[in-house]
Amino acid sequence: MIKNSVSADSHAVLLLCSNLAIPKGMESEYKPLTLTEWNSLAKKIAASSLKRPEAFLVSDGHDWQRELDLDDSQTNRLEKLISRRGSMAIELKRLEDMGIWVLTRSDDLFPERLKKLLKDKAPALIYGAGNIHILDCPAVAIVGSRDVDAPGIAYTEKIAKACVRDGLGVVSSGARGVDSIAQESAMEAGGKVISIVANGLAAAVRKKANREAVLGNQLLLMSPYHPDARFSVGTAMGRNKYIYALSRFAVVISSAEGQGGT
Repeated sequence: MIKNSVSADSHAVLLLCSNLAIPKGMESEYKPLTLTEWNSLAKKIAASSLKRPEAFLVSDGHDWQRELDLDDSQTNRLEKLISRRGSMAIELKRLEDMGIWVLTRSDDLFPERLKKLLKDKAPALIYGAGNIHILDCPAVAIVGSRDVDAPGIAYTEKIAKACVRDGLGVVSSGARGVDSIAQESAMEAGGKVISIVANGLAAAVRKKANREAVLGNQLLLMSPYHPDARFSVGTAMGRNKYIYALSRFAVVISSAEGQGGT
């Protein structure tokens, strides 16, 4: 397990890019940076005397304006986000008590494959539960339709068990149908699973079967989205690139014609 004792760099990234610890009903006043905005700002930081994100914790808006060529609106936005330092620490402790950790691209444990293959598309931060070193095991993505037929179910189970037999992990999303069948079959066979969830990481952690698999070092739950995020088509589609980036290759069991994310 990973403790949420984040570095100064990561603390700054979380304040600027995450929607953690935003007061309820005040979401419009605290607008975290998008991935595109963060990538642009990170390049400016690296080229300035600030050098690293942690500088935001020991400097002020005047320094940021001068060093990063920001206007008043941009500076005020960053100041508002950085002001959540106390509430962020409380929120990180709450997540840790639930068994959820957070990593940013500044952390050594952040998945190297995501940075290498996705480059600027790699998320600024990820949430997870379980042993991050499960990612060290080469894995195969097994994905497909939610409404899979009987032959598809049998083939999914066969492929998942073959992966375990040959020392490969399974990457999927835990969604109903092919994805959840693949994960369950792999774990039943004693294998390791990486599940990239698009919503409700906190809810997934609370499920008894998932908790037992996480504690048994079989399951790694991960998400680039807030642990309490609700389902949306956008997040479901967006997480697919992480499934593929973390696998050596992918097997698509079935796909509904003309519909669905597969």
